[in-house]
Amino acid sequence: METGNYQATGNKTEVLHHGFKIAMILLWTVILFAGNNSCAVNNQIQGQRANVMPPAWAPFYDNADMIRYYYFPDIECYYDVWNRDFIYPEDGSWMFGSTLPPIYSWFDLNSAFVVLLDYNVFEPWRHFDYYVSHYPRYYYRSVYKDRYEDVSRPMRGFNENSRSEVYRNTNATGVEPRSATTTTERRNEINQRNENEVRPNRELPERRVEPTRPSQPIEYHDRNVGSPVRVQHNMEEPRESRRR
Repeated sequence: METGNYQATGNKTEVLHHGFKIAMILLWTVILFAGNNSCAVNNQIQGQRANVMPPAWAPFYDNADMIRYYYFPDIECYYDVWNRDFIYPEDGSWMFGSTLPPIYSWFDLNSAFVVLLDYNVFEPWRHFDYYVSHYPRYYYRSVYKDRYEDVSRPMRGFNENSRSEVYRNTNATGVEPRSATTTTERRNEINQRNENEVRPNRELPERRVEPTRPSQPIEYHDRNVGSPVRVQHNMEEPRESRRR
């Protein structure tokens, strides 16, 4: 009896030990497979970054392979550098296209103010509330007034990664080329035209851009969208002015 019990116990121990070895082999196989997949994905991303070329209209900035998204405060639209398409609102959705639709035909990409977004962000249009509040339309005219209006070296945007300003592309000598587009009169003319045409021109025929990707619904995080604004005390007219 004792010999039989010993043999049974020994067999169970061997079976458990064998099963443990198999489980460990499978576990290491899964880890190695996942590691190889991760390396492959990283290599793919690195390769994708290595092929990143900022568009010709973009201002010069360092670490071009790290920046994926631009934001245009004046029209509240985005540009995906990696996919080379614009993201703009239309009919309650985010649309994707290789060009902007005709409604933005007044918008000059070569002189537009551009925000280079943090390279850690993914699909920033899904967090639109943050960007429209941090970078209102034409905010740079007052925040960066002197630098933006500098004719010799006009400011073109802001880089969130370095937290510094970026300027118009320079020529081979490192000097800002002076042309009609950099004169104060020309810049004022463009600004005035932008302000006059920022609203859609209903007389233009509606023409849509061929989409590069399926549209995405605009997500409004505020549940009160579309409902009447409740007037708070600090929003009311001061009592002193009511008596006049």
